Amino acid sequence: GEGGYLLLADAAHKMRSPLLYRIDEVMAIWSHVSAKVLHVEAAHSETLARLAGAVPIGEFKTRFEAFPDWRERIVDDAGHMIHHDQPEQIARLIEAFCA
Repeated sequence: GEGGYLLLADAAHKMRSPLLYRIDEVMAIWSHVSAKVLHVEAAHSETLARLAGAVPIGEFKTRFEAFPDWRERIVDDAGHMIHHDQPEQIARLIEAFCA
């Protein structure tokens, strides 16, 4: 009614998995991905920092290098919902990536 929006999301997506996450096994699988991979994140991503925990962000991100063709793009002035905050910029990044 006041020009805003309401996200209808399932809160269950924030629940942790009961399965043990073994990063060495995950990276071994990632190393076999033949598609190119685009990682887009906000410049000051609280989400990635939370996932990294005590591990410095730069060190945490080295695991993504397991993908044979991994690219990263950082977007300023955006938060966790980067596609809502910078939709035009995200669209350009995806279009360039898929070209």
